[in-house]
Amino acid sequence: MNDDPTKKLPDDETGYDTQPTITTVLERIDKLGDSLRAEVATLGDGLRAEIETLRVGQDQLRLGQEQIRLAQGQLHTDLGQLRTDLSGDIQTLRSEVNQRFTDVDKQFVLLNKKFTILTEEVMQVRAEHEVFEDRLDKLEQKTP
Repeated sequence: MNDDPTKKLPDDETGYDTQPTITTVLERIDKLGDSLRAEVATLGDGLRAEIETLRVGQDQLRLGQEQIRLAQGQLHTDLGQLRTDLSGDIQTLRSEVNQRFTDVDKQFVLLNKKFTILTEEVMQVRAEHEVFEDRLDKLEQKTP
């Protein structure tokens, strides 16, 4: 194909060369390149925005992890304090229960002594009753 601009084109359209010229192909390549550059720039901008979003998310995640670590430390401290408090409370309750058992034991000993005295008194009353019954029987036998 001849790119000479001074050459006159044939009047008949069938005579035109249907092959594109190098310039036309290069222009099309340039257009495609521009289009690709614009698309790559758009994709790059989107990718940069996504990377920034991920960085912000990562920073937030790190902050959340640090807060969790601090909360765990506080929980550990609180748990230690609670353990100490509960140990003290349990020891106090044990002492109180032991004291109450001692008091109850003393009351049982006292009650046992009172039962012993009461039993002795009942036995004495029975013995006296038998004596009185024997006397009564003797008196009844004397009276006709």
